[in-house]
Amino acid sequence: IAPIDVQIPIEKIVTNQPTATETFTFRLAEVTDATGDTYSSPFVGAVQTINGSGSAAFTIEQLGVGTYYFKITEDNDGLIGWTYDSTSFIVKVEVFNDASNGDGLDYSLLVLNSNLSEVVFSNAYSSTFEQDLGSLTVTKSLSATRPGAITDATAFSFKVLDTASGNYLLFNTAGVCTGTNSLGTTLSVSVNTPAVLTGIPAGLSVRVEELASSGVVAGWTKTVSYLPAANFVVEIDGQHEVAITNSYSFNSGSLTVSKALSATRPGAITDATSFSVRIYEVMSGNYLLFNASGNYTGTDSLGTTLSTSVDTPVTVTGIPAGWQIAVEEVSTSGDVAGWTKTVSYAPAAEVVVVTGGQHQVVVTNSYAMRPDDPAPDDPDPVDPDPDDPVSDDPRPVDPEQRVPNPRGNTSSRGSIPGTGDTTLQLVWIMLALALVATPLMYEGRQRRGRVQKRQQQTQIPGE
Repeated sequence: IAPIDVQIPIEKIVTNQPTATETFTFRLAEVTDATGDTYSSPFVGAVQTINGSGSAAFTIEQLGVGTYYFKITEDNDGLIGWTYDSTSFIVKVEVFNDASNGDGLDYSLLVLNSNLSEVVFSNAYSSTFEQDLGSLTVTKSLSATRPGAITDATAFSFKVLDTASGNYLLFNTAGVCTGTNSLGTTLSVSVNTPAVLTGIPAGLSVRVEELASSGVVAGWTKTVSYLPAANFVVEIDGQHEVAITNSYSFNSGSLTVSKALSATRPGAITDATSFSVRIYEVMSGNYLLFNASGNYTGTDSLGTTLSTSVDTPVTVTGIPAGWQIAVEEVSTSGDVAGWTKTVSYAPAAEVVVVTGGQHQVVVTNSYAMRPDDPAPDDPDPVDPDPDDPVSDDPRPVDPEQRVPNPRGNTSSRGSIPGTGDTTLQLVWIMLALALVATPLMYEGRQRRGRVQKRQQQTQIPGE
C-alpha cells in the first residue's frame, strides 16, 4: 500500500490587529509521544509563516500505517506591544487502512492540548502598551596601526543580542527598538558617526557584538575589545554606552641577516667590515624596500641595500607573512684584489615568512689567495736584467739594421769591431751570447725559487 501525505492545519487569531500587520513564524518537529520529547528520525521538521490573522498547513509526506506525534510552536519575535502564544501543541496523527478508499490509507488528527483537529494560536496587540525603556550609544575606536583602507569614516557592523532569549534586537531606521528575532537588525558605527539606539526594554540583559567579518582586511589581524563591557542589563531610563575598539596588526615576520668570515682572509677584511645585501621576493623577482628603521615599505626593481657585519647584524621587520624571500649579497661586496671570495648562506638563502616568525640567515664569506697572482705585499716581478736597456724597450730590433764599423766600412749583416774575417765574426758573436746568457740563467733560477717558496708559505691548509 502506497504511503500517504498528511496535512496539519494551523490558524493565527490576532486581537487588536494594528494597521501594519506583522509576520508570525511557526515550527513543526516530530516527537516521540504525547510528552513532546524530541524524536530523532529522518523527518527534520518544517517552518510556516502567517501574515497577521490567517491560516496555513504543514504537509508531512509519505507516512505509512502507524501512530505519529508532532509538536508545533510559535516563535516569540519580541515585537513591542505584542503578546505571543507560548503553547506547544502536540498533534497525534494516526494512519490506517481504509477499505472504503479502495484498500488505500487514510489518517486522523487530534490536537491533544485542545481535543481539536486544528492548531489555533492567539496573539494580541496593545497600542497603549507601555514599558520602561533605556538607551544605548555605541562608539568606535581604532588603533594607530591599521590598514590604509581603514579610516575614521569606515563603517563597522554590529548587532545587539538579548542574551536570555538568544534573539537579536530589531531597530527601525530611527534607531528605535521594535522587538527581537533570530536575525535582528545589523547596525553601523564609525569613529566619525556613533550609533544611538533608544526604546530598549528595561531589564533586558543584552550584549553588543561586532560582526566577525566587519573591518577585515587581507594580511591584517583584527582584535575587538569592548569598554566598559559588551554585556550589560538595560536600566530604566539608563543611557548606556559601549565603545568598540579595533586593534590591527600586520601578519608579518622579521629577518636578521648576520655575517661570518673565514679565518683566512685579507688584512683589510675585519669583523667591523660592512657587506652589502639585498632581499628579494622569489615569486615576483622584485626587491624589498625598507625605511631607515628597517620596516618593510614595499617592493621595486632595485630595493633597499642593507649593510651587515660580524659585529653588527641587520634586522628588518614587517615582511608579509606567506612570502618566499631570498637574501642576496651584492657580488662586489668585500672583494679584495688577489683573493677569491666564496659566499654561502645558512641555513639557506631562501625563507618562507610566517606570522610572528623571527627568521635568520647567516651569510658566510670564505677567502683564498689566488696562487697565480703576486702577493699583495710583494713588488712587481723583477726585470731579468735591470741594467740592460734593451729589455725595457718594447720596440722590435730590425735584423737588417746597419751597425757602424770603426774602420769606416759598412756591412749589411753588421760586423764585430776590430775584425774583418767572417769566421772570427761568428766566434765573437757566440762568445757574446754566452756572456749574456749565463747571468740570465742564474737570475731565472733564483726567481723560480722565490716564487716556489712564497707559494709554500701562503698555501691554505687542507687544500
